[in-house]
Amino acid sequence: MAQSRPRILVVDDVEDNVFTLERRLKQFLDPEITSAGNGEVALEKLRAAPFDLVLLDVQMPEMDGVAALEQMKSDMSLREVPVIMVSAVDDFNTVLRCIKLGADDYVPKPFNADLLRARVETALERKRLRDQEGLFVEQLREEKARVNELLHSLLPKTLVSELKAKGR
Repeated sequence: MAQSRPRILVVDDVEDNVFTLERRLKQFLDPEITSAGNGEVALEKLRAAPFDLVLLDVQMPEMDGVAALEQMKSDMSLREVPVIMVSAVDDFNTVLRCIKLGADDYVPKPFNADLLRARVETALERKRLRDQEGLFVEQLREEKARVNELLHSLLPKTLVSELKAKGR
C-alpha cells in the first residue's frame, strides 16, 4: 500500500509561526500543507477537504483554537481528525481543557524540533492505523453480507436463522 503525502492544516494568525512550522515539518516529512489564520477559516477548510492532521494555535482572533477544537470534536465528520494544539500559553488549565476536549497532543512555542517531529509522526501513525482499521472493518462488513447472501441462496430461512442464533 503506497503512502500518500500527509495533508496538514496549520492554524495560526502569526505568519512567522506558520512559516516556522512549515519549514520544520518539511525537514522530516513531505507534507501537503495548508494554512488558516483563525478557527473559522480552519473549519471551512476542514469541511472542504480531508486532512490527516491539524496543528492548532490556542490564541487567535475571531475564533480561537479552543472554540475551533470544540466545534471539530462535536462534528461527526471532523471528530476523528487528529489535532495537536500549539501555543505559547503555558497555562496548565488551558492545556488540560484542550486535552479533555479531544486534542491529541500539545506542543509549546517556541517549537523544539525533536519534540514537534515526535508528536507529529506519532499522530500521523495513529491516524494511518485508524484509517487502516476502518478499511478492515468495511471489508469485514462486505464479507459478512456476501456470506449472508450465500447462506440465503443455499439454505431455507429457518436453517439460516438457526445457524445464526446457535452457531450450528
